[in-house]
Amino acid sequence: MVDRLLDRMERDLTDARVPTSELLRLCVLLGGQAGSAALRDWARLELDGYAGVDTEIPRYRRVSGVLMLDGATTVNLISQQPIDPIQLRLPEAMESALRGPVELAQPLAELEGLASGGVVKIAPPGMTTIVALANHKSMGNGQAITALYWTISASTIAAVVDRVRTQLAALTAELRSATPPDQPIPSGASADEAIQIVIHGNQRGPISIQQGNRNSTPPARSPGIWQRTLAFVRASWGWLVGLASLLGLYVATAAWQGWKWPW
Repeated sequence: MVDRLLDRMERDLTDARVPTSELLRLCVLLGGQAGSAALRDWARLELDGYAGVDTEIPRYRRVSGVLMLDGATTVNLISQQPIDPIQLRLPEAMESALRGPVELAQPLAELEGLASGGVVKIAPPGMTTIVALANHKSMGNGQAITALYWTISASTIAAVVDRVRTQLAALTAELRSATPPDQPIPSGASADEAIQIVIHGNQRGPISIQQGNRNSTPPARSPGIWQRTLAFVRASWGWLVGLASLLGLYVATAAWQGWKWPW
């Protein structure tokens, strides 16, 4: 491609008009060109969302929210009333789940849309079952719950989208540093390592820039003739110093005893 994907990502990352979801699509294409399943899979998960997949949701998609309820009493309606989960008298597992954090598993494009609005309502998983059990527990008190949900500010969701964009910038920087100037796309190994470093937080391994291989450790160099000579002199000098010390001790002992030459 005339317009290299890595160059385009670097340019579009600094353009606020380009949605983060569009950058993720470029990341999928870049992962395909590089032959990196890890890069493609991460970008696809962010685009498609984490609902219904056997993958742990990233920490940056876990946020705090305020638990609210809608309902009715015998005399009036209840709307957006904050509630502590302990008041619902639910099993411990349900109560713990309602305390959060709230997992934003939606596709990235959906989060971008929510970030431009006001307060967002997110229903907890299994909300219908939780409401039915809570109403059963509180039967006879004259109040019924119709809905439970968390409220989350649009700015909180915007921060999650921004975090994904920052992750993309970090990935692009890692790929750029590992790609030689004359190479149009990064290698699959470089892309896989970038995912491990940026997304999973693993440490960077030793890197040396070599033609055709920028991630290999430089080979150990054998000592030259000067180093071998210096080592020999040091070893020999240590032996001579030890011999001189013994001879000096012998001479001092002979003088003290009054021995005459030759001893």
